[in-house]
Amino acid sequence: METEKRVFIAMELNSVHRENLKESQRRLAKDLEKGHIVPEENFHMTLAFLGEQNADAMHRILDAMVEVAVKTPIFLTYMGNLGEFSFPKGDTYFMGIRSTKELLLLEESLKDALGRRGFSIEERPFHPHITLVKKGKLLPQSEGLVSMNEKSHMPKLPILVDKLILFESIEDGEGTRYEPLHVEPLVAKRQEV
Repeated sequence: METEKRVFIAMELNSVHRENLKESQRRLAKDLEKGHIVPEENFHMTLAFLGEQNADAMHRILDAMVEVAVKTPIFLTYMGNLGEFSFPKGDTYFMGIRSTKELLLLEESLKDALGRRGFSIEERPFHPHITLVKKGKLLPQSEGLVSMNEKSHMPKLPILVDKLILFESIEDGEGTRYEPLHVEPLVAKRQEV
């Protein structure tokens, strides 16, 4: 029987970003009533979630990644503010990523390339972010995220987007970990304006 892998395409972050995100987590944790803190090694920004895929599908995914990478120049985006997605079992708290035109174009190009190869991609709007806490709830006395963002003096660090990474999501006895399966560098030349 063929083994399937649970996969997604994402951007990775460097050690400076991780330190910034860990500090944001620490500040957020002080106001949490409950929540699962995302481990530092799992910080990433998803561009396309693909779910369970077999070996044949993996070849088509890599083909789509190459197609997008050869026509996408390296670019910068920036960290944004803390935000949240609300769910019945608890909220997801995240660090937003600035939706630059280059980032939106990259996500759209990837969705298009994958779609032409038979993959159905989520239809909900793309909201670039890095998850910090899952299934969370703020303390009743918390000032809330708006106040945290106003009081925080965390730098809006630049993020160099220079590659696409295909990750496998692996469940083990200790939680979920993400293993990189393939790295595709962005190789198009930057357009001079």
